[in-house]
Amino acid sequence: MVEQQVIKELPSVEEAWKSLFWWQKVEVIFGGRISLGKYSKPGWSGELDFFIFRCSRCGNLDIDYPHGFKSELCCHHCS
Repeated sequence: MVEQQVIKELPSVEEAWKSLFWWQKVEVIFGGRISLGKYSKPGWSGELDFFIFRCSRCGNLDIDYPHGFKSELCCHHCS
């Protein structure tokens, strides 16, 4: 029997922000990142941790997964 994997949908920035505790929001505002859990995108064979963060260049909130050796989060608004 083949087990089907249920892929949960990545929340929007607004939904993710509403789900955070006040102290997590403070951490994000001051440059931190908060894990939203593991998600997979169509075509991926596995899951990665996705984070909500505030971009240090443009100041917008965004959601992304760590890229590269330095585990950098890329802002979709300014990069």
